[in-house]
Amino acid sequence: MTDYKILAGDPDLRGQLDALVAEVKPRRSGVEGIRKHRILAQELPVAARELNPTLKVKRAVVGEANRKLIEDMYAEDA
Repeated sequence: MTDYKILAGDPDLRGQLDALVAEVKPRRSGVEGIRKHRILAQELPVAARELNPTLKVKRAVVGEANRKLIEDMYAEDA
């Protein structure tokens, strides 16, 4: 079983993700650009309705389930 909390806090994984985002960011328009990102400390299960049967993320459900994390992300700038 994967320990998502350990992965979410792994500085090497974060560094790799930051590098990937920096590489992709210039190729995106402002509307679809990546402004902020975090690694979730849990799996997104279909049973919890966070993914649909074709494994697409249900953004509204994930957003509500991670509301505190999202609010904290944007509070950092305030």
